[in-house]
Amino acid sequence: MNNQFNRKLVRAAETENLERSLYSAEYMIKKSYLTDLLNMSILPTFNIEQINFSAEVRLFRLERLVQNNKQSVLESLVAIYTALGKAGHSIFFILEGNGDTTQIYIGVKSKSGDFEGQNAGDLLKSTFDGQFSGSKLTGVLNTELKEIFQTTVNHEKNDCSGVTAVTLIPSLSVDNRENFIQGMERFIDAAEGKIYQAIFLAEAVEEAVLHTIRRGYEQIYTQISPFSKNTFSYSTQESENIAHVLGSSVTETLGKSIALTETKGTSISNGVNESSQQGSSTSQNKGGAVAGVGAGIGMGVGAAIAGPSGVLIGGAVGGAVGGLAGSLLGSDSQSSSQTKGTSYTESENLSEGKTSTNTSSTANTSTKSTSKGATYGTSQQSTIEFQNKSVQQILNKIDQNLARLDDVESYGGWNFAAYFIGETPTVSHALGSIYYGLMKGDDSNSEASTITTWTSEDKSLILKYLKNLQHPQLKVSKQLNVQVPFLSPTSLLSTKEIALTLNLPHHSTSSVSVVETVPFGRSIQYLNDLKTFHDNAIDLGVLRHLWKDSNQPVYLENKQLTQHTLVCGSTGSGKSNTLYTILKKLRQQQIPFLVIEPVKGEYKHVFGNYSDVFVYGTNPKHTDLLKLNPFSFPEDIHVLEHVDRLVEIFNVCWPMYAAMPIVLKKAILLAYQRVGWNLDVSENIQTQQIFPTFTDVALTLKEIIENSAYSEEVKGNYIGSLETRIMSLTDGLNAQLFTSNEIDNSILFDQNVIVDLSRVASSETKSLIMGILVMKLNEYRISQNLDMNSDLRHVTILEEAHHLLKRTSTSQSMESSNLVGKSVEMLSDSIAEMRTYGQGFILVDQSPNALDISAIKNTNTKIILRLPEEQDRQVVGSSVSLKDEQLAEISKLPQGVAIVHQSHWLEPILCKINYFQPDHSKFYFKRLIGKAVIIKQIEQEILLFLLCIGERLPSNYQQPNLDFLLENLVMISDTVMRIELEQLLQAYKDNKLKLNIKDFAKISRYIVRILNLENKLEPLLKKSVDIIDFDEQLNRLIFNEDFIIKNQIKQACLKYLTSIDCGYLKAYQTWVEHVNKQNVA
Repeated sequence: MNNQFNRKLVRAAETENLERSLYSAEYMIKKSYLTDLLNMSILPTFNIEQINFSAEVRLFRLERLVQNNKQSVLESLVAIYTALGKAGHSIFFILEGNGDTTQIYIGVKSKSGDFEGQNAGDLLKSTFDGQFSGSKLTGVLNTELKEIFQTTVNHEKNDCSGVTAVTLIPSLSVDNRENFIQGMERFIDAAEGKIYQAIFLAEAVEEAVLHTIRRGYEQIYTQISPFSKNTFSYSTQESENIAHVLGSSVTETLGKSIALTETKGTSISNGVNESSQQGSSTSQNKGGAVAGVGAGIGMGVGAAIAGPSGVLIGGAVGGAVGGLAGSLLGSDSQSSSQTKGTSYTESENLSEGKTSTNTSSTANTSTKSTSKGATYGTSQQSTIEFQNKSVQQILNKIDQNLARLDDVESYGGWNFAAYFIGETPTVSHALGSIYYGLMKGDDSNSEASTITTWTSEDKSLILKYLKNLQHPQLKVSKQLNVQVPFLSPTSLLSTKEIALTLNLPHHSTSSVSVVETVPFGRSIQYLNDLKTFHDNAIDLGVLRHLWKDSNQPVYLENKQLTQHTLVCGSTGSGKSNTLYTILKKLRQQQIPFLVIEPVKGEYKHVFGNYSDVFVYGTNPKHTDLLKLNPFSFPEDIHVLEHVDRLVEIFNVCWPMYAAMPIVLKKAILLAYQRVGWNLDVSENIQTQQIFPTFTDVALTLKEIIENSAYSEEVKGNYIGSLETRIMSLTDGLNAQLFTSNEIDNSILFDQNVIVDLSRVASSETKSLIMGILVMKLNEYRISQNLDMNSDLRHVTILEEAHHLLKRTSTSQSMESSNLVGKSVEMLSDSIAEMRTYGQGFILVDQSPNALDISAIKNTNTKIILRLPEEQDRQVVGSSVSLKDEQLAEISKLPQGVAIVHQSHWLEPILCKINYFQPDHSKFYFKRLIGKAVIIKQIEQEILLFLLCIGERLPSNYQQPNLDFLLENLVMISDTVMRIELEQLLQAYKDNKLKLNIKDFAKISRYIVRILNLENKLEPLLKKSVDIIDFDEQLNRLIFNEDFIIKNQIKQACLKYLTSIDCGYLKAYQTWVEHVNKQNVA
């Protein structure tokens, strides 16, 4: 009985030790200890070497994140973290929330003690720039770095604050990347309004340690796998054999032998032996993990488990856990060995024998035999299998861990945990819960996950570790009987998993702009292997890729500029800077330019102060006056050819319908005839080229309309539409702009000229001036007889080109027949044709959709800046074959960045336009004495001359300045009158002028027309009470202080009235009598 009891005791002890071994293995393999961290004491930090921030740490602030493809962000992070992990550097994120904004910091820490912080920072910066080109990662200075970690120290001193650690295995919550919801912006948005600091720390694990962990798992699996199943087998078998032998044999043998022997023995032994051994050691591992740590720990664990299975299992557990511990900066080992054995042996032997011998034999044999046999058999077997589910679960968990180790070893391993520091434990725990929920996925159950919050003294110890960028170290419970130096609240993660835990925002946050962009050409590739000669090209800027400027320059070949350029972009996108850069290069290459600027008037402030730049405008107080005669043209141009172009420009600028263009054209042709032009041969009968003006056209237009067969209603419409517009160009400022005394074409089109139209209020007038300049430029280039396909000779910039080349409807109607569209197309074609003369055009506009499509097609070079409007992007983007995703990129271009494409390039590129620094301050216009001719002085001299030849003045009165008049008569807008006055002046000067009393009516007509009183006298006389009232009102219309001249002008006015209607003769006589009475009085 005692022997059987002792055997049961031995079996129970072995079973208990086996169960304890399995529990320890399960506790460590599944990391069940993570749920018990609060019950573990935190090791003091006096053995931890303080970090040298300036030598070991580099920190960067994330301000802008540029993503080429949101679906590849995790892969890009894997590449970055793999490079850092291979070098042995640790990575950490810091989020700082102040209640309003959250700053994101990305840091790297070199291997302890090697002082390679600068190299680690450079590696992080270069790999980050490579994966997220164009992003803005700003280095944090050492002083700011210390201030950031001072926040951690402040929380350490705050008794109310708390620290929460989150330990888990992250995994994707959704397989479809388009529905990705685990970006860091989700946590930042959820934590908005809270004041906190979050530290995400990932320490690199060396490959040798990973191999040790793998061997430990494999050894555990090998040792406990036999206990996962027990199989019992039971079998029975029956057989029968029958044999029949026939024969005859006689044999007689007699014998007798008796022997008896007996032996009996018993042996019992029982013994108990015990032995114990304890030891401890502490070491610092400056180089990282120590591969031998795992083996030492394994022996310790194995010694704690009795029986062969316990030794093997314990050693394997120690190997796996020891590998994890060995990855830390230092190691502290304690060993305790205790052996207890019990043995019991019982044996019994019994032997018995008896021998008696007496022999006598007689033999006589005769044999005959036959045999017959048969065999029959039956067999039965039963097998019973018992499974240990606990062991199987451990084996399955080891399989999962080994599968994860495959990824860890492929991409690199990290010890990771996230720490959240809040003003209260409630805040820190809430932040940890938010992050925990964000990172959990379908594959996060391979080991235990936990959220642990420390307060009071434990919190202070945790923060001391964190401010040194180390994971906290916790003492292992003695009840576990696992001899490892310490445990940490970390999980072993692969680089793929680290990319998820240390993820970047996928959408913009309060401090980080997340920009999704697409790539353009990385270099300029030519269709026909053309080479650009930089000496004969414009240095526009540098090539840009995904928000990052390269050192590769972008040149625009001058020859390509003759095929015209389109520059478009919204307000503030950088159009002006782009044009300034181009003009600067053109001026340096001595290529003249003409800038036509209908708005802003900024070009004169940038280039107007240069001595070789002429500035013309519409306000004589600020610039020299722009003087144009729309009806003049070079000798090589036919008058009918010019009129056709001019009418097309009117069609573009003015809304005309029905027969209006025809009526206007007839009036213009008649005006040419009135001033001496033979329309068939395009020659003027005068000795010099004399052209009509708008004043002449206004007179002929009125005449044509009144003499036409149109109804009174149509005549009224034409007069209200055409004549009113023409008349508006004959007075005020327009009369000074559209004049016979125009600026020479060689100045306008062969010099550097800026035409400022920004002070013109009417958009129609702006368009008209722009059209006239383009028309005169076209005719001037044709008349120069330049070589075909000339090199670039001149560049004209049309700002706000839609004023002239506006998009129109392509639909036809009976009224308009799309006159505007046809005229714009004709004008656009004429611009396109000028390239053969070396004339380049740069069309500039805020909205490409406002430009006629033909104007866009006729431009070879496109410079596209930011365009927020979708239709604008579609119109201009399709002209350079942009993809759909590239079209959307146009709306996100930063200031000064443009998509540039020339027709001989393979693909468009992004260009950062060179910044133009003006050399001069604001443009200052200084009027030179004698340069401007005052219109009133000319009028005074003409009036004096007319009254003199009509003998209306005393003989001793002031004589007119004939030379001055002959020189400046070109200022007279009435060309017919100017011709007649020139003839009178020349005859008077040559003493050949002979007038009689009848000629005073003709002189009176000149005086009234000079003073622009033709349409005012008759209404004034009709509404006057009497002649005295008429005289007083007439005084208000005549601005002349000379009493004699004023009376002569009034008499001429009344004489003019009698010439148009003899009914006014009585009024004329009454006025003469009234004046005579005044003179007598």
